[in-house]
Amino acid sequence: MAKKSTNTVAAPSTDLIIKIIQEVKDRSRKKIKTWRDAMQAAEDRDDPRWYLLQDLFSDLLSDGHLGAVMELRSAATLNHPFYVTDLKGEKLEEQTNLLQKKWFYDYIDNCLDAIFFKYTVMQFGRDGDNII
Repeated sequence: MAKKSTNTVAAPSTDLIIKIIQEVKDRSRKKIKTWRDAMQAAEDRDDPRWYLLQDLFSDLLSDGHLGAVMELRSAATLNHPFYVTDLKGEKLEEQTNLLQKKWFYDYIDNCLDAIFFKYTVMQFGRDGDNII
């Protein structure tokens, strides 16, 4: 009787394949058709696919001018004082103090990024009296 070979090649793990896919970025020159196809895929009512457009956005961030414009917009908004007033226009100190925390400025920064990237993911919680 012939002896069966016990030498087998293990299939690559799914985690490794996902990691390789995530690390590969297409830095080639893009064409208008690529952008239009990405927009159509994202705007599809039945099956929106945002990853093509997100890849283009990610690639665009390497442009120094675009990055500077985005930072300028963000800085102009985040450097503006935020406060809460009542109907008479009087400043409400307790509510205003709640907005003068890091969590609020992080929230506003994420909202500004969502305008460009079309989405954001945030999670709010409490650590005692502090919002995190």
